[in-house]
Amino acid sequence: MLDLRNVSEIKRTDKGIEVKFCDRIKAIDKLQELLDSGAEHGNGSGLLDAILSSAEALGNCAGSETDDL
Repeated sequence: MLDLRNVSEIKRTDKGIEVKFCDRIKAIDKLQELLDSGAEHGNGSGLLDAILSSAEALGNCAGSETDDL
């Protein structure tokens, strides 16, 4: 089975196949910016709460613990 979690786009071109990968560091930086800007406006914890509850739900589906988040 192929692990495609880091692939954001696959495209067939005239010259072959183009594969674009996710930049995890850039994504984390953007999330931090969102959290920081939300904190300035008093609603930054909503995004974090949504991420944590989603991670917990995924962990419960997979049967793993999310305590280390």
